Amino acid sequence: MSNLPDRPPSKPTHNNGNGLRGFLYGILFAALIGIGGAAYYFLNQRRPVATEGASAPIVVSPQPNTAASPSPPAAQPDNAQLPAAQTLNLQVNHPNGSTMRLTQLTFAEDNITANLAITNGYKAAIKLNGSDDMVISDSLGNQYNLAAPPDNSEITIQPGTTLKGQFVFKGRIAPGTNAITLTTNSKFGTDATFSVSPKFVFSSIPLGGTAPK
Repeated sequence: MSNLPDRPPSKPTHNNGNGLRGFLYGILFAALIGIGGAAYYFLNQRRPVATEGASAPIVVSPQPNTAASPSPPAAQPDNAQLPAAQTLNLQVNHPNGSTMRLTQLTFAEDNITANLAITNGYKAAIKLNGSDDMVISDSLGNQYNLAAPPDNSEITIQPGTTLKGQFVFKGRIAPGTNAITLTTNSKFGTDATFSVSPKFVFSSIPLGGTAPK
């Protein structure tokens, strides 16, 4: 048996623990670097790229295609002047004793006006527009209806009285007309001596010159 001196017991070392901790720190550091790099790349992809000298887009308004637009029609000569006002002294006597006088005709852009005086010489009231049939007709076959007043649409006249006024017929006189006819009760009027719907007719009244502009 040798007489070697006894060695003191060695102290336990922590080298293995320190190495493991360093290894874990390294992995954590590498992971953080990777996450930061990915975030930087993602943000750079989302950020708009600025362009030097970039300007706002130019909006061009569409222009009308004047080449394809039709030319306006040429002005037509004024061949549709209205007739001049007619001063008249016409009278029609009816067999029932009534009379009707026409003293003037005037022409406007939308109507014809007749100045009339009607005296009822019959024993009962008479009507001149009993069926909406007091009209003017022209030499071209056109008809112009009376614009009857709402309070006396049938144009009723009591016995022994005279009705005077301006009777308005709707419509502009047709160009080229050279005569007109005014008729009361044109549908159902009669010439009978007992008629309460007397038919008065002013036939073929010639139209003079045109009205001055």
